[in-house]
Amino acid sequence: MFNLNFTIYPTDIFDHIQRGKRLKNADHIPGNWPYVSSSALNNGVADWIKPTENSRVFGESISLANSGSVGTAFYEPFDYVASDHITSFHLGNGSKYIYLFMAACLEKQKHNFSFNREVNEARLKRLGIMLPVNDKGQPDYDFMSDYVRERLSQKRQSYLDYVHDRLAELGTVQSLPAINSVDWKPFVISELFSKLVGGKGKGLVHLRQVDSGGIEYLGATNRNNGVLCRVALDDVSKPMVQSGNCIGFIKNGDGAAGYAVYKKEPFISTTDVIYGYADWLNPYTGLFFVGSQDLIRPKYGHGYKRNARHLRVDKVMLPAMSDGTPDYKYMEQYVKNKMIQKYNNYLQYINAR
Repeated sequence: MFNLNFTIYPTDIFDHIQRGKRLKNADHIPGNWPYVSSSALNNGVADWIKPTENSRVFGESISLANSGSVGTAFYEPFDYVASDHITSFHLGNGSKYIYLFMAACLEKQKHNFSFNREVNEARLKRLGIMLPVNDKGQPDYDFMSDYVRERLSQKRQSYLDYVHDRLAELGTVQSLPAINSVDWKPFVISELFSKLVGGKGKGLVHLRQVDSGGIEYLGATNRNNGVLCRVALDDVSKPMVQSGNCIGFIKNGDGAAGYAVYKKEPFISTTDVIYGYADWLNPYTGLFFVGSQDLIRPKYGHGYKRNARHLRVDKVMLPAMSDGTPDYKYMEQYVKNKMIQKYNNYLQYINAR
């Protein structure tokens, strides 16, 4: 088994390569078709719309981001509408396993692109793709398919092992009053925490990013639980490390001001987040608190950002006991019950497949 470099365009591999089409605002009609654009999230699906005569529709294929998250590739197993920020790659003899292998190989080329160097036809013509070949020098599709099947099987088993371990930790669903039948009370957020401290990071320019290992670096976003990347643990970064089991209150950021995240592990953070520590916090009470806290998000935005002064007077609605204190036991078991139900739903889905 060895690899050869094949041209992408004009293609040795794909039987159809075409760019998506720009849509006017009037063509963004809510519907049930995936609208794929240049996002690295949610398999590239940015919206759900109804195709119009101005739409460019593709079937099963690979979507490659031309701009934005440039170079990101996804296997799209469904019919979808593509924006002009996407190029679609179709395989004449592709199974989903070959598509998944090919998408990973295409994405390996993303280092050739950047925000100022987008994907276009001219650059695709100069681009190659490394693929395993058989003894005839042709792409070894059997190997690709077998490799992906094996990896998916391994991933499936790892996930099953993880879920069974988590269910063993969580125990069984406990009977609780319905969430809309318990007493709720507003609590001043700052009074619920024994300590509120800001992030210590001085910007990523001072730190060395790594693909694995190191420690998580948190920013002013509630996506990916606030994690922007991982950075190396060294003499520069170690003084910035903060302990986990805390709530991160996002002060500002693109659309994230006013949100919060629960962080279990130690981390390094930008100064755009304030962290609250308390003895009642654990992964379950923390998640419940974040869900309730995020309901105050609409009061914040680019014109009114959260800061330490605002946080001192912000209030959150929480279940309360008869003595007027937060009912942390209820919150904890409520989240545990939800997790148990979700994990069991996942198991039923996987086993049904």
